Amino acid sequence: DIDECDFPAIYGCYDVNKCNITGVTCDLPIITECENNQGSYECSCRDGFTNLTTGTNGSVPYRCEDINECASDIHNCNLTVSTCVDVLGSFDCICRLGYQKDNSSTVCVDIDECKNSFGATPMCNTTSSFCVNTIGSYHCDCNA
Repeated sequence: DIDECDFPAIYGCYDVNKCNITGVTCDLPIITECENNQGSYECSCRDGFTNLTTGTNGSVPYRCEDINECASDIHNCNLTVSTCVDVLGSFDCICRLGYQKDNSSTVCVDIDECKNSFGATPMCNTTSSFCVNTIGSYHCDCNA
């Protein structure tokens, strides 16, 4: 047992935090959490990871694996206007050309190219045409 009991009549017994000692068999701290319990410890996977093994007190090395949210279809990317990319412990929605993320981190919205002149150059020749925004793009129509 890893708990300490030095001179119990004088000092009493105390629990040693097993998560802070060498030999604890939880996976890397970036992907697992170690919870110290009285006389033992328990490993668990962080969000975005799933366990490959189970074990407590070093009986079996506890291993976690990244969940591929994109392949598992447990993401909220709109695949019509974005692509899902798996990242460690999570996912990212990459907007397609003509779209950009709104204030959320996953929703892609149409870029109004007619409002965004992208620098000093207008999207269309304003003397002979006008800009018409379309979903994911734009086009220039001639003045009447």
